[in-house]
Amino acid sequence: MTKKVQHYLEYFLILFLEKITLNIRVQSRQKLAAYLASFFYHLVPIRKKIIQKNLRNAFPDRNPDWIKKYTRKTYYHFLRTYLDIFPVHKDPWQKFKKYVEIKDKDKIDKILSNGQGAVVVLFHFGNWEVPGSFYSRKNYNAGALYKKQSNPYVDRKILEARGWNGGTLFRKKESVLRMMRFIKNNGLLFMISDQDARGSGIFVNFFNRPSSSYRGPALFAIKFKTPLIAMTCIWKNGKYVISSKVFKTKSRKADKEGIKKLLQEYTSYFENKIRKYPEQYYWLHRRWKTSPQE
Repeated sequence: MTKKVQHYLEYFLILFLEKITLNIRVQSRQKLAAYLASFFYHLVPIRKKIIQKNLRNAFPDRNPDWIKKYTRKTYYHFLRTYLDIFPVHKDPWQKFKKYVEIKDKDKIDKILSNGQGAVVVLFHFGNWEVPGSFYSRKNYNAGALYKKQSNPYVDRKILEARGWNGGTLFRKKESVLRMMRFIKNNGLLFMISDQDARGSGIFVNFFNRPSSSYRGPALFAIKFKTPLIAMTCIWKNGKYVISSKVFKTKSRKADKEGIKKLLQEYTSYFENKIRKYPEQYYWLHRRWKTSPQE
């Protein structure tokens, strides 16, 4: 199969996914996710060994039955997340608000009322697409840093969904000056920052293991003296629940130690949340791929 044919097939699959998911109820998407999770777990075990290895690394005291149980739960949660990607951006507000709950919004409003924006850091935890969609829908000046997809047709379709409610999108190689101006204009700049950063990262502890982490959000927030907000969106009791924790940066130094300290603080915050909802973290990626020796 040529690359171009593969790209077209993936694109038609995305179009089919969009049409189906925008026309069925939340409960129906959950049922479909459950069927697909069972199918992939038993018949097409994509990254199953990676999930299990990561779970064993993070929870060494858990027995094999627990690892199997949460491997299945991980499949289910992320298939549900993928099935929700178009609805969370394109569902009408009256429908969207029925399955989304916001907490700590007053913290965000207080920051913005002081005439400044903020860096918002997320992990691949819960549903990371929902917070940006919520704040864009509520007419906040919301923007997101994103990585270009290898398939140009899929990339355009995902960008269309993410920009559906008027949010600003920045490519990863975007001008830092433009992003800084965006934040200074009461902007909320969303960044996902929990994948292995290889040799360019700073090592912090994540589940008692050294993890190469991207310094971008911490460096950006400290250098430009803007608050850093760690935001989560957890599926709980039939709703996506958005909550936030604010880390102040004005008194911090933009050197390696200052950046590492902030990195560790918000990484520990996410870790504590993940321990409560382990099936909602993206164990499919190799979080500890790079070792300090490398």
